[in-house]
Amino acid sequence: MDTNSIPTVPAQDDGMPKKYIRTFASDMDTFKKGGVPGFTPLIEVPPSKEEPVVEKAPPPEPPPPDISVPLPEPEPEPAPMELPEGEAEEVVLPEPEPEPLLELDPLPKPESEPEPEPEPVVTEEESRPLPLQTYEDDFRERLKETQASTVTVLAAEQDARPVAAAEAPRKAGGSGYAFFVALLSILLLGGGGVGVYFAFLHYQVATAPVVIAPTISAPIVVDDQAKVSGTGSALARSIEQSVVSPLAPNAIRLLTLDTAGEDSVFLALTPPAPNILLRNVNATGGMAGIINTGASQSPFFILSVSGYDATFSGMLSWEPHMETDLAVLFPLYPTQDLATSSAPIGTKVGTTTASTTTPNGGFHDEVVSNHDVRVYRDTQGRSILLYGYWNQNVLIIARDPAAFSEIVGRLASHA
Repeated sequence: MDTNSIPTVPAQDDGMPKKYIRTFASDMDTFKKGGVPGFTPLIEVPPSKEEPVVEKAPPPEPPPPDISVPLPEPEPEPAPMELPEGEAEEVVLPEPEPEPLLELDPLPKPESEPEPEPEPVVTEEESRPLPLQTYEDDFRERLKETQASTVTVLAAEQDARPVAAAEAPRKAGGSGYAFFVALLSILLLGGGGVGVYFAFLHYQVATAPVVIAPTISAPIVVDDQAKVSGTGSALARSIEQSVVSPLAPNAIRLLTLDTAGEDSVFLALTPPAPNILLRNVNATGGMAGIINTGASQSPFFILSVSGYDATFSGMLSWEPHMETDLAVLFPLYPTQDLATSSAPIGTKVGTTTASTTTPNGGFHDEVVSNHDVRVYRDTQGRSILLYGYWNQNVLIIARDPAAFSEIVGRLASHA
């Protein structure tokens, strides 16, 4: 316990401070005697001089405080009592006083409740269950009201029978009508389906993609067309068969491949020509055909080339083997066909005169229709194969000068 809180008073006669002590028992005794508990100085009194303590009756209890009146301020605590030296200090704190009750407003009085309605009085007759109403009871009541007899009821039933009999044909007629309606609906649906089918066919025909036949371009005007097939030697034999097919005099037939992906018949032959020549031959812009000069019928090629120098160099390199490589298309003349061979040396071809010399075979230079050509003739002077340029980008390979002149003339007119 903290003893520093105990106050002390100044010294009296003996020069020693007086001591104070307060206990719960002393407070109770003081309260019973009617006093107010507080600190009083502890004075040692000899036992012989101690006066007897007379107990007094406890004072009447004070009335409870009025909560509506503010409480008085608490009294100040009395000065602490001095305690004699050598005695222990015992401090008893006073009990906390109860807080004053607050004045509350009186509760409002409840409004007067409405008086309950009186319960309806149910009589004995009303509490009884209602009787069950049946068709028989209704029929009896009806008979009583109309005063009908049994004979009247039987007569009414007899009158109702012809009506039911008359409805039977109507029902039969109704079923026939329903059958007619169903049949008509089926016919209409069938006719509608047929109409839809024909309309769909017409729509398919109208919206079908139009297949445009591929247009075959040729550098000259042609009189006939034919298809050839195959590659290499097979294609060469197919061209040979087209040569045998007759043509009108001075007519030209265009030869095309029946397979897609290859436009140049010459390249499809895969000739063993020098690569410098094959690389400069275009797949488009040229043509292969058959020409009838009136004296003979033979194949020819119009080649679209990329450059004059490269292709002419390739043709010169190919000359030693050119006649042998193209022997199927440009064969040698047989001995008995001397009279029907190409024009002899010295005969005019178009406006140009052929060479007057007769070499022992091989290519040599000539001029045909004002164009320089290289001609391969046999020992008898007959032209087996020739080639020449119409311009820097068009190379012509033909049988003889007559075919070359016809081709050049058509190139000029088509240009």
